[in-house]
Amino acid sequence: NRPVLLYQIHNEVGGGQTLRLARRGAAGWTHEPVADALSVSGKALALDPADRAHIVFIDGDQEALIYRYQTSDGWQTLVDYSDG
Repeated sequence: NRPVLLYQIHNEVGGGQTLRLARRGAAGWTHEPVADALSVSGKALALDPADRAHIVFIDGDQEALIYRYQTSDGWQTLVDYSDG
């Protein structure tokens, strides 16, 4: 069991925010960009039994709930634009 963190950084160039995933491995921390948005809120992270990350956040610019999850082919995205 190694730590996994989801955090956001402010982009100095162009504004907006980037969500990043950090994992602690035997050689230290790795950091991976997960999503870019102008406004990020309500972020959450869960790991499945295969240790793949699943994240959800609100993209305030698109007014959408974004669900991203890791697969063997990379990150996949589902977007919900409903207002309820």
